[in-house]
Amino acid sequence: MFEYARSRHAAVTRLGQFVAHGIVKPIKGFAEERWYEGEREKLRSVEELNGLDRFEIARGYLNTKQGMRFLEEIESVSQRQGLSSILVRDMAMFFDIRIPDAYFKWHDKFPQVPQVATVEETGLIYHFPESPKLAEEQKAYIEEISSPDRPATEKQLKYLGNLMENAGYVLKGGKKDLTITEASQLISFFVDDQELPDELSSLLEYDI
Repeated sequence: MFEYARSRHAAVTRLGQFVAHGIVKPIKGFAEERWYEGEREKLRSVEELNGLDRFEIARGYLNTKQGMRFLEEIESVSQRQGLSSILVRDMAMFFDIRIPDAYFKWHDKFPQVPQVATVEETGLIYHFPESPKLAEEQKAYIEEISSPDRPATEKQLKYLGNLMENAGYVLKGGKKDLTITEASQLISFFVDDQELPDELSSLLEYDI
């Protein structure tokens, strides 16, 4: 899903926040960014969640302020128009697989939510036959992009390269194999003079 997005990570993150605070535990006006505190204590029931039309939610979301920002993560207006039906279906399926996950996350605050349970055990249902498989794939994707050992981003490496050049340093072995955590630590070293772990410090040398 959303392979066509300019920033898939940003798009998925924005939709995930909407599932949690606009669908499962809805805050009035969340997608329009005018919610108020009193709405934070309400959790939709399993019956309510099962009865929600995923396509209707997707189309409604696209007409909100957050929906407009979400569209910016997809691409140009002309491309979005060409992707219209695909985009709405991807959103509907994303909502379908994320609603159970978001519901489970409220177990520590709402006694009716079990801490460990399957979708079937809670009575929640998927609306699409593909959803169970997609839910597993989405879980693996989220774990991958959340891992501190994932590769450093292109933006990080470019910024780090400029910092190192200005400071007169090079990195033994180059920058391409750095993890996102290592790149962040090196950037903090050059920008804020933060201490480096020994294994990273030993890789730095002056560019003579």
